Amino acid sequence: MAPPPHVPSPPPPPRVPSPPPPRAPSPPPRVPSPPPPRWDDTIPPPCPADAPDWFHAVYGEVVGRNLGTLYNAVLEEWVEIERGYEWDMNKGGRGLSKRGRPAEVSAWVSAGRGLRKGPLANGVGPGIRSLAVFDATWWRWWGSLQPEWRSKCRGTPGKFERDVYPDSHGDTWSSLRHPGQNGVLSVVASLYWWGKKVTTDGVREDWESWTDAMRDVRWMLCGLRAANVQQGVELNNAAPGAAE
Repeated sequence: MAPPPHVPSPPPPPRVPSPPPPRAPSPPPRVPSPPPPRWDDTIPPPCPADAPDWFHAVYGEVVGRNLGTLYNAVLEEWVEIERGYEWDMNKGGRGLSKRGRPAEVSAWVSAGRGLRKGPLANGVGPGIRSLAVFDATWWRWWGSLQPEWRSKCRGTPGKFERDVYPDSHGDTWSSLRHPGQNGVLSVVASLYWWGKKVTTDGVREDWESWTDAMRDVRWMLCGLRAANVQQGVELNNAAPGAAE
């Protein structure tokens, strides 16, 4: 008997290539990190448009360098106080006591406070040779300007408590209530020169003292502004010639 005819095996099914493995998503584009911030990124508030020429001139003397948020807060309080005085220049009127004030303040006042040309104008200021001397003198002067109601800090000679304001009625703010060029301007200007020196040459203790001075000045200016509003701003400039 003849063998059955040979039937070839069917060809293998065509090979289907395996799908490629899923491709990992591309990483997002690299965004460069922002540059590290300066020690403070704020800028001084601009001089108010409604301020007169004399104020624009002296304002330019104390904003040439950015000294940070706290100093700018002092500027804002000072501006609002002078606006409350209706920008009274108080030329020849009474001013802050000059007794014991730093020599730098006296030199700047004598040179015209930036209101006339000279080596101390255009934001230059008198310059501070010794931070230690200026620090001690400034605090004694500021202390002499404080109303009688301020309590001194226990264990910290020359410093004052910042707890509560007194009743605004009566003569509780007269030592600081002086408008214009003979008033708080000298305190603000002194903080500005002090800050310029500290941010250039100061050590930790210098920074701490200057910062505490700004906090104290701002606290007092806030209270003075509120009292002025409540009392209708009785200007304390009756006796000419007391500022110099």
